Amino acid sequence: AALPARERINLGKAALMLVVFGVLMLAIGRNWGALDWRGVAFALTAALGIAGTLTWAPPFLEGVDTLAVNLWTNIWMLVACAIYLAAAGGLGFPATTQGWVGFGLATLFYTGGYILFFAGMKRLPPAEAAVMLNIEPIVSITAATFLLGETTAAVQWLGVAIMLAALCFSALRGAKSGA
Repeated sequence: AALPARERINLGKAALMLVVFGVLMLAIGRNWGALDWRGVAFALTAALGIAGTLTWAPPFLEGVDTLAVNLWTNIWMLVACAIYLAAAGGLGFPATTQGWVGFGLATLFYTGGYILFFAGMKRLPPAEAAVMLNIEPIVSITAATFLLGETTAAVQWLGVAIMLAALCFSALRGAKSGA
């Protein structure tokens, strides 16, 4: 955000971002040996892509219908996914009702989230939007625990609680400053 001079990053914002990132590592868990370097590389690439989008896209979205942007973005992603699936050997559909419900809900939540992401990007400064995107791991950890039956350690719940507090603090701070 500071590179294109869209936003000043003061000590408070930088500290908040570091706290949220550090607590994110706590919330994810301590089993670092189970990480696959390819997953880390993909996650880093995605993070850089989101950071670039948050930083440089909002000025281009002024006066643009974000639903149209979403539609075209998803069409291009569908094309890329179809090419990948053709190369990888095809598509496998869910075999159970539970699988279809999960497929439908994941599609619905993805679509809604993507639409809201572009709508919010026009209204939030890049650093504030980046901090707010950290709600996704909280939702993922909670869903994995309650929907998939994954075991979540107390230290992970502590990380989730601290992240929620930091996100609330960031939102309140941004609201008071008129951001």
